[in-house]
Amino acid sequence: TQAQEDFASAKPMSEMPHPLFLPGIGSSWRIPYGIIKSKLSTQNTNLEEISRDFEKYGPIFRNKIGIMEYIQTCDADVLEAVHRVDGKYPQRMIIEGWAKWREERGLQKGIFIETDGEHWRQMRRELDKLMLRPRNVATYVDDFNDVSADFLARLRKIMKDDLTVENMDKELFNWSLESIGTVIYEKRFGNFNEVRDPESDEFIQAVTDMFRSTGMVAYFPPKIGKLLFPKWYELHWNAWDVIFKRGKLMIDVKMEEIQEKLANGDDVSGFLSGILASKS
Repeated sequence: TQAQEDFASAKPMSEMPHPLFLPGIGSSWRIPYGIIKSKLSTQNTNLEEISRDFEKYGPIFRNKIGIMEYIQTCDADVLEAVHRVDGKYPQRMIIEGWAKWREERGLQKGIFIETDGEHWRQMRRELDKLMLRPRNVATYVDDFNDVSADFLARLRKIMKDDLTVENMDKELFNWSLESIGTVIYEKRFGNFNEVRDPESDEFIQAVTDMFRSTGMVAYFPPKIGKLLFPKWYELHWNAWDVIFKRGKLMIDVKMEEIQEKLANGDDVSGFLSGILASKS
């Protein structure tokens, strides 16, 4: 087959193009000096740097930051081929900072960072029932449409005369978080409102801080990372504390609603409701 022929002629990973790797740190030397100094800048240069890398090294190349070595690609066909050969228990990337926080708090890893293939597959099967079946997906469509309509209204409001939007990456982040929130928590966070609810705003800021700091805590063993980037680790740990605190409060409220519906003999629908109802 064509796939077998391609595999037979494939070059080893060691021959892939890559940036300059230095012993022990890989390409970490390219991280901007201001970020290394822990100034906690909100400016994101990752996308610009990745675009330059693809222009220089091609549509697929090797990278290494600290202890993490990985392949980057912008070729959709390559991504499809990789996912098709994942197997029953795919090897998944582990983010040490996420795992370490849960370990210190005595929490289960969850589907995002679970390393046991069989356990991960069991959790994934349960989620697939709620997220991939057409009849279940249909229940999210109206909520997604409402979020998208509000997002477009937001863009029209802030768009300049030349049709440009400042901080588009931030606007897209707010849209994605608002969309995800309607499924996972069955709640609108109000990301497009001029005045936001303080509790929702705290949760949104925590999610922002968690993702912003992940890049600094993911590539080094926690013991070393905490010495090199103490402010980033403090920001990361505090962000996860707030995310789980606020997330638990939202789940507790939803759990009360579900129990009341079940007691009245009413139907329960939705992603979070389906998960909680199955455990009630």
